[in-house]
Amino acid sequence: MPTTTFENLATAKREQFIQAALAEFAAHNYEVASVNRIVKALGIARGSVYQYFEDKFDLWQYLRLYAEDQKRQFLSTVDRADYPDFWAHCRALYHKGVHFDVAHPLCSRLLYRIGYQENSPGLQSALQAWKHTAKAELEAWIAAEQANGAIDPNLSTAMAAHFFLSMGMGIAAWLQDRYAIDENLAQGKPMLSGDLTDYYTAVDSLIALLKKSLQP
Repeated sequence: MPTTTFENLATAKREQFIQAALAEFAAHNYEVASVNRIVKALGIARGSVYQYFEDKFDLWQYLRLYAEDQKRQFLSTVDRADYPDFWAHCRALYHKGVHFDVAHPLCSRLLYRIGYQENSPGLQSALQAWKHTAKAELEAWIAAEQANGAIDPNLSTAMAAHFFLSMGMGIAAWLQDRYAIDENLAQGKPMLSGDLTDYYTAVDSLIALLKKSLQP
């Protein structure tokens, strides 16, 4: 985690560093990402990075948490209380998620890389812990919806979460093929560029499948 030296930087300088580091780790997997390129882009000494963070892994962890927090805040405006049921709320979250790439492109691309592209051996333990935490959060979300009757309470919460996650990953794979996400990112384009009609149709299909499978 960041040192007090980093936390005490002027806001503008700290944000400039974060954006430069996000750009590097969003563009390259962990083993390829270069601290040298970050400091060159910023025009600072390499030693400055190690006054801010213990090592490269510490920096990566901070950026992951930063990006996740940005997305969590962005999606928090989609209030469950504003929707008539769980499925409408779920659909709205997917729709809102598209706009996160526009509002926070580097955070969005880093999270996509971590979830779907990152394969660096040095991160395997961290990635497994990250996936375990994400699954636990999903299970808690589903358990709450089972309690209020939106999802069949007779279903195993863990199994329902696994199904939910697997279906979401399937849609992500479809989106990669339909919108060439990896190619878009390599060219510095938005992940889902062009007409998004197929994306919204895919979300509706996903929601229909989940609802049919999981509702009481």
